[in-house]
Amino acid sequence: MVFYNRCNEAAGRLKPGDFNWSEIFSGGVRWFHSGGIFAALSPPTAEVVIEGMQAAKAAGAIVSFDLNYRQKLWNISGGEARAAEVLGRIVKNVDVLVGNEEDLQKGLGIAGPEVAAKSKLDPSAFVKMIEQAVAKHPQIQVVATTLREVHSTNRHHWSAVAWVNGEVHNAPVAELDVYDRVGGGDGFAAGFFYGLLTGAEPAEAVKLGWAHGALLTPSPVTPPWRRSTRSAPSPKAAPPEFNGRRSGAVPDLPHCLDRHRAEAAVNPHDATGDKRGCLVGSQIHGRADQLGRRP
Repeated sequence: MVFYNRCNEAAGRLKPGDFNWSEIFSGGVRWFHSGGIFAALSPPTAEVVIEGMQAAKAAGAIVSFDLNYRQKLWNISGGEARAAEVLGRIVKNVDVLVGNEEDLQKGLGIAGPEVAAKSKLDPSAFVKMIEQAVAKHPQIQVVATTLREVHSTNRHHWSAVAWVNGEVHNAPVAELDVYDRVGGGDGFAAGFFYGLLTGAEPAEAVKLGWAHGALLTPSPVTPPWRRSTRSAPSPKAAPPEFNGRRSGAVPDLPHCLDRHRAEAAVNPHDATGDKRGCLVGSQIHGRADQLGRRP
């Protein structure tokens, strides 16, 4: 059971006009992201999201949004009907949308599939829903989500899928030993967005998101690649020199994390450098050509 202790929090008191968007975007911001949890905190926060998105588009930035539908939060302020109305207005400003089947159904009012998917890892039903979402919001160029089949609290199968300008790209399937699943979806989004920003091919960007999300959830005892059933890196293969640009390249997860741990042992005050360098990058550069926009 999940409880949301968000009453009277500072973020819920934000309202349009509280941010100087012109000053914020004058520094060359190229990507603006928000999500459904912030939009659900209070009536004004949804308007803050729309205000920020419109300012971002005026500045030439890419706009993304994670639907992240949370029924308990929306029930406080009107329930599913209000959520669909508010999120529908927000998504009109979105280029890149993140969300699963439930998010699309309850957040955007998209009808569910007539035939159930064969498994939680089968993207076919989700792809049909994407087509409906894009028909409703034709400005959307990318829709992505993680795919997760839960066998127990600590054992999950993990994958991802993205629709990019009409083409579908699937990540591999890995078996994860999960220590804490919270944040895996956000980790996927961060790695995926990084791939798009640095000019990676869409298929590679999906793998980056999949790898980054996977590294955020495993038990400290068993790394996820030790349990991988269908996508384990070859121990004999040389680790790829990943720079976010080579088509088809995906970081060698054990290599990245082993180097990260070695760096931490040498310099415990900088224990995040290699992990970010391998998977997300210490600096975001390049162009988001996949979205057809050149900031």
